[in-house]
Amino acid sequence: MKLMVVFGILMALFAFTGCKKGPIADLVLLNGKVVTLDAHNTIAQALAVKGDRILAMGDNEQIKKMVGEQTRVLDVTGALVIPGLIEGHAHFLGLGEALSRLDLTHTQSWQDIVDSVATRALQAEPGEWIIGRGWHQEKWKTRPAKLVEGYP
Repeated sequence: MKLMVVFGILMALFAFTGCKKGPIADLVLLNGKVVTLDAHNTIAQALAVKGDRILAMGDNEQIKKMVGEQTRVLDVTGALVIPGLIEGHAHFLGLGEALSRLDLTHTQSWQDIVDSVATRALQAEPGEWIIGRGWHQEKWKTRPAKLVEGYP
């Protein structure tokens, strides 16, 4: 009988050691406004990170389950958290808009600009604005006259 009890205890111990514990984060941010960018534009409260990957976003209680002995835990006290985005003053909206503008960085003369605009005009819808930028007349081989047929 004693042998059966010991065997039962050992089996229970083996069963529990086989239970998988959830992932442990390296970094946890709590009490924030975490932008998820999901289909519903959900704002989460907390975020867990392991290495260079986001493990999970959710409420504080969900994410606290991923805290281990070595986890760095930061209370961001309501701060906005945008995971995976490092804004190095890049003007993202302007970068996106630049893709729809006429790139004039390659131009070497006023005539190059006129030709580029004319080419784009052939592709444009009636009434569509053509916005271009990027030329540097100081680098042109010849500088334009102060006024070229009424154009600056």
